[in-house]
Amino acid sequence: MSTRLTEPYGLETPLISTGMAFVALPEFVAAVSNVGGVGQLGVGPSPPSAMQAMIQGGHHIAQQNKEARDRKLLLERSVQQMVDALKRWSNGDTSTRIVLTQDSVLREVGGAINNLLGRIQRMRQESSMLQKIMDAMNRFYDARMNSKGNTIDWEPTNTPVDTLVKQHHFQMRQIKQNGEFTTSDNQRQAISKPSPNRQTFPLRDFNNG
Repeated sequence: MSTRLTEPYGLETPLISTGMAFVALPEFVAAVSNVGGVGQLGVGPSPPSAMQAMIQGGHHIAQQNKEARDRKLLLERSVQQMVDALKRWSNGDTSTRIVLTQDSVLREVGGAINNLLGRIQRMRQESSMLQKIMDAMNRFYDARMNSKGNTIDWEPTNTPVDTLVKQHHFQMRQIKQNGEFTTSDNQRQAISKPSPNRQTFPLRDFNNG
C-alpha cells in the first residue's frame, strides 16, 4: 500500500500506534511493527531500567514475529508453486515439474510429487508405444494374410514390427529365388493367414485414465 504516510517513512502499512502507558506494551508495539506500521512503546512512569527491559523485550518479540511471518510466507510460496505446477500438468503440460529451491519449505514433498509426475509420464509414453505396436501388429497380420506370398506395402511405424516386415520381405524373396514357392493361392493364404483364435486387446489409455 502506498500513501502519503508510507512513502516518506518507508512503511508497508499506514498505521502508527500511540505510546499509551500501560496499553502500548512490548507485545502491542511488536504487533504493529510486524504489519509494517510504527509501534510506539508506552513506558509511562517506569524507571530507566524497566524502560530498557521493555525496549529489549519489544525488539525480541518483534524479531520472533518477523521470523514466524517469513516462515509462513515461504510455506505459502511453496504451496502455491505446487498448485501452479499441478494445474499446468492437468492442462496437458506433462513435462512440467515443481521448481525446488534452497528456501523451499516443502522440498521433500515437492520432490516426491515430481517423482510421481515423472512415473506417470513414463507410464503414458509406454502405454502409447504398446498401443502403437499392437496396431502395427494387426496391420502386419492383415497385410500378410492378403499378400498371397508376396511382399507387402508397408509404411514404417518406428516399432519392432518394421523388423518383422523386413524379415517377411526377405523370406519371400528367398523363396522366389530358390523356386520353392509352388503352392496354390489358397495354400499361400493358409500359410500367411494368422490363427483364427488370434485376438486383439485394446490397451488401457492412461492419457484419459
